[in-house]
Amino acid sequence: MDDRPLTEEAREAAKLDLLRFTALNALSFEVLAGQILILFARQVGASLADIGLLAALLPFASIIQLGVAPLVNRFGPRALMLAGWGARTAVAAGLFLVPMAARTGGSAAATQVLLVVMAGFYLCRAIGMSSWLPIIQEIVLPQDRGVYLSRQEWMRQVSIVLIAVLTALYLIGTPSLARFMHVIALGVIAAAASLYFLWRVPDVGSLAEPLDRDYLRRALAPLREPVFQRYLWFSVALRAILSAFGPFLVVFMRETLHLSTSAVIAITTVGSLGAIATLGWWGQWTDRVGSKPALAVSMGGLAASLGLWTLARPGAEWVWLGIPAISLMQGIFTGGLTVSMSKFELGFIPTRGRAHYVAINVTLIGLSSAAATLAAGSLLQALARADVRLGWLTLDRYRIFFLLCGLLLAIPIVIRGTLPEERARSLRSVLRRGLLRRAQRVRRRLLRKTANVE
Repeated sequence: MDDRPLTEEAREAAKLDLLRFTALNALSFEVLAGQILILFARQVGASLADIGLLAALLPFASIIQLGVAPLVNRFGPRALMLAGWGARTAVAAGLFLVPMAARTGGSAAATQVLLVVMAGFYLCRAIGMSSWLPIIQEIVLPQDRGVYLSRQEWMRQVSIVLIAVLTALYLIGTPSLARFMHVIALGVIAAAASLYFLWRVPDVGSLAEPLDRDYLRRALAPLREPVFQRYLWFSVALRAILSAFGPFLVVFMRETLHLSTSAVIAITTVGSLGAIATLGWWGQWTDRVGSKPALAVSMGGLAASLGLWTLARPGAEWVWLGIPAISLMQGIFTGGLTVSMSKFELGFIPTRGRAHYVAINVTLIGLSSAAATLAAGSLLQALARADVRLGWLTLDRYRIFFLLCGLLLAIPIVIRGTLPEERARSLRSVLRRGLLRRAQRVRRRLLRKTANVE
């Protein structure tokens, strides 16, 4: 690896370029792989099982991470991420084939083309995904990560709000495949533009590692660490739950609450605005108290918001007040979870051998998330006629599912308590803790002297 440290000026410039890349990448990803894609798939005619498979493709593609780890060490994270993101952008252009398939073969053919293109898109993305955490580790100092990650998430949410507002306005009325394709074209252009800012990020170098007979032993070494094992259980459980409910919440609003496509996008935008308004506070609070308390609060709040979705019903009072309020609450706690989880995760991945830690983490998360999403789609399909009464409350298949996801969040909350706090602290937090310990020692000495005098 290049031993020459980045100058302060170069580090600040790199952080700005990463923020610009994040903004454009988030805009493109929201179109090409977010709620707009889910709405587009339903417009094409995809079933709930197809939606589950479509959502599972993203995490399932991470299975290649174990094979990508040697490439990160050999070529460096920046070069590999550029290759993966460039290929991803080229493959995304294949979405323009979906309307052609719909005209010639109907919804079944269009859905198949959509699934094939998105499988290629996610595989290309997975090639570069292992590089993201190493780039952040090298460019952002540990004591600055809480604030920086909150700023990065703020940029991501602003981009999501921007494209969501534009899309909602453009799709008002009866959306057509042609209008969806115009939005997708914007997403592809944004993805291509983001590559420029990624290219401007300085090369942080590579960690030379020989491909010898001991390589497999080194690659699996993280699995032999008890603390990292517990972290994996926590990370896998949390990400599986988060992956499971997201796509079907969009379908629930569209088909059960009878919201239009533009209304669904507007409601989720309210959640993004809640995240934007509170991300700065989440970052500062995480730097001050650590990631574990922030994780507990954000996961608890997210579980509560999932429970509230079981109360939502069609009707003007819910559309204008209740549903936006639930989305706002969910957005606030999701933003806190994103910031605290990112900082927590960086604390468990050492610089030396980090490619193996990242590869194992991302691979296991991907496999569990894919399984959870597929299971969610199958479960919802099987519960098509479910109608459970709990006193005055009637639960259909979606509400049963959201309630189950909220209850399952208790698992990562409990596992979190068995893990140590991440190592990075802000300078202000370190000074505060040091002064507090010093004050406690002085107080104990004074109490002992007072006791001796008496």
